[in-house]
Amino acid sequence: MAEIATTSDRAFTFFKAGPRDAKALSRFISQGLLKGPIDLRVQRSEQFFEMYEYMGEKHETYAMENTEGDLVGCFTFLVRRVHIRGVLTPVGFIHDLRIATTRDTIRAFTQRFFPLITELQSGVEHVFTMTSESQDHLFQTLIRPAGSNRAETPRFHLVRRFEVIGVHGRYPQIRPDRISVTVDRAKSTDTEALAAYLQKQSKRRLFGSNFELPQFKERLASWPGFSIEKFFIARDSGDKIVGCVAPFEIDRSQSIRADRYHGTAGTARFAINLFAWTGCVHPLPNDGEPLPLSFLTHLNADNTDIFMSLVQAVRDQTDDTRSLIYSHFENNPMTIPEFPLVTSRFPFSLFVLVAPGSPTPSFIRSTMLEPPPELEPLLL
Repeated sequence: MAEIATTSDRAFTFFKAGPRDAKALSRFISQGLLKGPIDLRVQRSEQFFEMYEYMGEKHETYAMENTEGDLVGCFTFLVRRVHIRGVLTPVGFIHDLRIATTRDTIRAFTQRFFPLITELQSGVEHVFTMTSESQDHLFQTLIRPAGSNRAETPRFHLVRRFEVIGVHGRYPQIRPDRISVTVDRAKSTDTEALAAYLQKQSKRRLFGSNFELPQFKERLASWPGFSIEKFFIARDSGDKIVGCVAPFEIDRSQSIRADRYHGTAGTARFAINLFAWTGCVHPLPNDGEPLPLSFLTHLNADNTDIFMSLVQAVRDQTDDTRSLIYSHFENNPMTIPEFPLVTSRFPFSLFVLVAPGSPTPSFIRSTMLEPPPELEPLLL
């Protein structure tokens, strides 16, 4: 990872953040809104860096403050070894990118951001970032930074569009018949078979993790509160694993609050809360209250029916007051939320940064026949 000296001008200081900056970073992150049908506000705990401990192998956070000592920009560079075209490859992810919207702040931040990203690129094969639709103004600023030589600035290429889906319940009806699969909680005796299934699936997917047995056991031990018993496994009539999912909560590290409901979202909340007494859906929180969430991690399914069976099993056998969150990529029919699920959607885009003079990576020319990237929703 790159080492950077603290740099400053008359108005701003750019520096590598450490534990002493955790509280200030948490406060700064909470000031931003993810705008959409529901405006969402991320509330990071004062243990700011804890999230990154199970998101990647290495991480560095950089920040910028003004002359009053207030943070006005930050981002975290996270390194992971993931599968790209079936080969484990070191890649970088830009997370928690935040910039105050004043012109001087944006100019000062981008003047430091791009040279640093170019330096960080030297230690990995590719660098990726994700933006929500509500961050379009920020992304346009990065694409066309003021005062920069475009020929010397990394280019952003769209890899895939995707949505973060929230499952809040299901409409009352007789549950439709599904294919003959059984969905059960995993046991310790399933560890080896589940690791083999995950590794097989992962090698086919962009960003697929390394799920060889030692690495899988390490993840089970290192994620706070995680275990093999978190998994739901779908099996066919021959007892073959054909799907899995592991709901996971990160309440101790981060919460997401419903800052405000707009238009149809407000109407939908009223209707959902009105029918919550039926038990088919759970009430959504009021403005400013935290959303109880459970992230559907390690989600794999061999077809849509198996996917729906896994989601229904999680809702039936876990705390059904939580909304279930997962990533759905365009052109992926496997994870399209079907009726009778009650859902919300937040659009995102995944980009790769390409250094000046470098060729466009081949993986951005994916087809509908390729499986979607493996992008855990808690990474967002």
